[in-house]
Amino acid sequence: MVTHEMQDAEYTRSAIMVALREATRTRHDAVEAAVDLTGRPLTMGRYRRLLRAFLGFYDPLEARLSALPDWNRLEPAPGRLEKSDWLRQDLLALHDAAVFEGEIERCQDLPDVADFGCAVGSLYVMEGATLGGRIVLQHVRNSLNLKGDKGCRFFTSYGTAVARRWTETCRFITTHADSPGAAPLIIRGACDTFDSLHRWFQSRSL
Repeated sequence: MVTHEMQDAEYTRSAIMVALREATRTRHDAVEAAVDLTGRPLTMGRYRRLLRAFLGFYDPLEARLSALPDWNRLEPAPGRLEKSDWLRQDLLALHDAAVFEGEIERCQDLPDVADFGCAVGSLYVMEGATLGGRIVLQHVRNSLNLKGDKGCRFFTSYGTAVARRWTETCRFITTHADSPGAAPLIIRGACDTFDSLHRWFQSRSL
């Protein structure tokens, strides 16, 4: 008997998910090194700068994704374009002047997500970040003495549903990868998103 849990595990280990992990491994590490959220002392000033940088990347990228003709009719895509809202909530909670005054710099060097396959690859990067957020969350709270979700909505992400939402994302990506020619585009979109994110963070004073 095949249970839902067994099927979910198969999605996370599917050929496309394995290929994505292998293709993006060094890029993922490069982004983590550029952000270096847990390796350096975390002050409130640096934390605000990091949140602004994330918002400057996620906001225009989510706008591009939401403008795709097919995006809002496919699950789980519609519920995944909320990272920029979380980041605004955090910056507002931390009384950041830049977000109040609309002075957040937007990234112009975004990945090309005009093709839906590339957009799916970009989703892989954005959703994968929620897994690491669970590790970062406690570090942020301890370093800055933040309570609950105040200033931590972005890293809290889906809360106790993080694992379930990631499985849903893996299922979505795996299903789309079955379309002819889709898998290479998904991988390209993920790689391009990591590369763009890396360049963006390297250009910031964090």
